[in-house]
Amino acid sequence: MVNVPRPEYPRPQMVRDSYMNLNGTWQCYLDMSNSGEDREVQNRPELFDREIIVPFCPESELSGIGIKDFIPSIYYRREILIPAEWKGRRIVMHFGGVDTISGVFVNGSAVCRHRGGMSGFSADLTDFVT
Repeated sequence: MVNVPRPEYPRPQMVRDSYMNLNGTWQCYLDMSNSGEDREVQNRPELFDREIIVPFCPESELSGIGIKDFIPSIYYRREILIPAEWKGRRIVMHFGGVDTISGVFVNGSAVCRHRGGMSGFSADLTDFVT
């Protein structure tokens, strides 16, 4: 069994019968030049040369990174297998909070962008998963 940090359901007032907790190890790329969008980093898996433990921020030692300097931009990547029994259902990914600006990509396609320091948001992935 994989050791997942914070395995409890994150929003107990909104428990669902089927969900997937995505905390744990993700690949990441620290974009210290803040040029990743121009270079389409989200479509270049070979650049993701580090691992980060979610839900911890990269400044935290608990994340496995622990860099205290300013990180202009960071990209996270993870392959997820959607259970077959979810076929025909909406696939929605909830974020408890993301620092300032975020973009969500699935299979190279832009799903949504969000602006708002540490405010939660959701992304409907249904039309993008295969």
